[in-house]
Amino acid sequence: MCRVFYGCILLGGLCLTYAVIYGIGFSCAFTMIQLMIAELFAGPTYGRILGVYVFIDKLVGAMGIAALAQLRVMSDNYYPVINMMIGLCVAAFVCVYVSQRTTVQVRAADATT
Repeated sequence: MCRVFYGCILLGGLCLTYAVIYGIGFSCAFTMIQLMIAELFAGPTYGRILGVYVFIDKLVGAMGIAALAQLRVMSDNYYPVINMMIGLCVAAFVCVYVSQRTTVQVRAADATT
């Protein structure tokens, strides 16, 4: 923990820049998810689908915090936890990229018919 603290002191400007970029990106995440769901499931069922998604999102988020705490206790440091979070971010990026490509291909096929 001390290494991270001293690293932030030495690289204060860099840490502030990271915090601002992370905050902007994280604050837009929920809004973008709502727009994506609205685009895919517009209509009378939109509210129900969004409600189920938000419920599952919050439930899994709470379970994730407990799982990360257990990993921290078992390994005595945060390195495995950070590595797992980076892996999950990469997996989420790939899922969104693939789903966007599929959506574009479906729209292109619908436009030609």
